[in-house]
Amino acid sequence: MKQIIITVLALFIATSLYSNPRIHPDLQSKMNSASPNEKIPLMIVFNNHLSLNDFNDIGYDVLKKDRRQIVVDRLIKFSDNSQKNVRSFITTKMASGMIENYEVLWIINRIALKTTADIINQLSTNFPEVTMLTYDPEYPVEQLYDDRQASPPCWMVSRCSSSRTDLTSYTNAVGSSTV
Repeated sequence: MKQIIITVLALFIATSLYSNPRIHPDLQSKMNSASPNEKIPLMIVFNNHLSLNDFNDIGYDVLKKDRRQIVVDRLIKFSDNSQKNVRSFITTKMASGMIENYEVLWIINRIALKTTADIINQLSTNFPEVTMLTYDPEYPVEQLYDDRQASPPCWMVSRCSSSRTDLTSYTNAVGSSTV
């Protein structure tokens, strides 16, 4: 019994020492089950993000269209700066065909791509600006739509296709006597 407890404890310590905290457990399990050259979809999450406070200096006297453009420009510039090293690495690996479906998501400061487990390990160890690498599963388009969803209720009674008697009974139930 004592040996079993020691063995379990040793396995737990060994697992925690060799697991990479930047690789999400879902991604790690996908990497463990993938073939050596299989490309795995993932999302690279970066340390730094902009907050609403970073946009406080934009006055409300600025036209709405111009404010929007300022926000978009700042988000793009911020992601360009914070992702610079990782993007450079990705570009070199894309040339050799190791990375596919590379997409910069500047609005949330992330990168989506498909690559091998070897590249994922390099991304997790060589870039301190990366907080987490997460598995980004692909879903069939059919699963993205809910065809069982009921149509929304009609809150504006006057726009519903109801008869006058239905409207009268509805308004009487609500507390109004006129239609």
